[in-house]
Amino acid sequence: MSRFRLILVLALLVAVPTGLLGWLGNRLRQSELHTTRERVQELLRGGLREHDRLIQELLAEREREMLTHSPADVLEPETRAILGMHPLFDFTFVLDPDGEFLYPKEGSAGLSEGEQAFLARLRPVQEAGGLLFTSAEVLGASSSEQRSAGLTNRSITRSRKDMGASSYAAPSARRGWYPWFWHDGLHLIYRVLSADGVILGFELNRARLLADIVAILPDTPVVSTGGASASRSRIVLRSPNGDSLYQWGDHEPEDGADPHATLALSHPLNAWQLAYFADVGTLPGGGTTYTRGGLMLAVLVLGLVLTVLAILIYRESSRRLAEATTRVSFVNRVSHELKTPLTNIRLYGELLEDEIDPEEGAARKYVTIIRDESRRLSRLIHNVLSFSRSQRSRLQIHRRKLALDDLVAETLDQFSIDFAEKGIALEMDLALRGEVEADPDAVEQILVNLLSNASKYAADGGWLGVTTGRADGHVFVRVVDRGPGIPGASRERVFEPFQRLSNSLNEGVSGTGIGLTISRELARMHDGDLVTLVSEQGAAFELRLPLGEGNA
Repeated sequence: MSRFRLILVLALLVAVPTGLLGWLGNRLRQSELHTTRERVQELLRGGLREHDRLIQELLAEREREMLTHSPADVLEPETRAILGMHPLFDFTFVLDPDGEFLYPKEGSAGLSEGEQAFLARLRPVQEAGGLLFTSAEVLGASSSEQRSAGLTNRSITRSRKDMGASSYAAPSARRGWYPWFWHDGLHLIYRVLSADGVILGFELNRARLLADIVAILPDTPVVSTGGASASRSRIVLRSPNGDSLYQWGDHEPEDGADPHATLALSHPLNAWQLAYFADVGTLPGGGTTYTRGGLMLAVLVLGLVLTVLAILIYRESSRRLAEATTRVSFVNRVSHELKTPLTNIRLYGELLEDEIDPEEGAARKYVTIIRDESRRLSRLIHNVLSFSRSQRSRLQIHRRKLALDDLVAETLDQFSIDFAEKGIALEMDLALRGEVEADPDAVEQILVNLLSNASKYAADGGWLGVTTGRADGHVFVRVVDRGPGIPGASRERVFEPFQRLSNSLNEGVSGTGIGLTISRELARMHDGDLVTLVSEQGAAFELRLPLGEGNA
């Protein structure tokens, strides 16, 4: 593995776990914060419900006050005069069973300007039937029993005009709130249905109601926050359009800040809302600095640990790589040192073989062994040096025109004695008869490696075929034997460095495992290739080279 790849892998080993831990930790933190916020909001809403309960108790007191009166009281001038001065009510009215005003009666003498204005603004509601009771309303319901009604202005003012008086059953007591909106906001009307179907109504004084609500609410927030301080908080009573009706608490929220919890008041004030604002540091789980800091610290520690491990791995790998480079360099130097004397041994061995009388069988045999072994060692050294140069990207070829058939024949001649001694019958079909542009030394090295492998691994097959030719825009040299062959799954693996297939037929056979690797690389440097072919018996290799200009 190159130094750059090693650094890249180690960087990924540091970055991926660290980033994954940071991402998962942040997801977990966000989930916990979300859960905490929901719990805090529910806790705060529970406190706001206590304020809502106080307001409902105030409305219940108003109901009890209004239930002490009857339609007859309003129709009596003296009693009506007393009610007209009552601080809790703006106006009182009485409707007949058909929903028409008995008091104040439009057009009657003695109506004040206030009563006339009251009739004018209430007329649309009265004409829509909003002041009547429907059979769907709960019998004998008080405001505390109607909290879930959730009436809105649209549902309040829907048309009931077509409903007859028979639809309004008249029990002994039927009462309820009717909220409606006028220019200055929400107004409340309380209605009581008597046994004879007459409705008595009261319009509460809005300013007095708001003042009474303010009076019963505390000066400081009393919302329980699970042990958190409530001194830095504020509760705001808001109108439907978001205006503040009343607020208390010493916390000053920023403009446009969202409340930490909201609660709509119960009917009939469900158009109003309580909003809770607080300093985030006073809420449970609000201060997240420690959580975020702890997460960052954990990620930092993991990153540092992985970085230290990566540095140690890098230093150890660099040390081993340096040792391996030193060994390879040593092998290269030794190979270079051996190459010259081995060439001399081979040369003088061949000269000696020519000088020895054929009748001196023993001496000639010894010289032949010296020649063959020196050739084998020369091939081995040549492969080692070529592989070393390829690993350093210094392997080069020098093309020139050559007769491929002649080069194949000369190379086969080098193995003729070896093949004869091992009983390998050689069959040649050299039919190219043309020139190619290639490096003769490189092509010879490829052929020598193929023939050497056939001699070592396929001798038991007793046959070797070598064919030259052209096909599909290239020339080829095909070497086929009848040895044990190559399994289909290993046809590409044999070209990898230092790969030797495990087979009982080649156990004990010497080899470096780089011959085919060098051969394929040399072939591809010629813009050709070295491949294995499918063979029914034995192994089949094909060297492919591009056609020369004279053969195109």
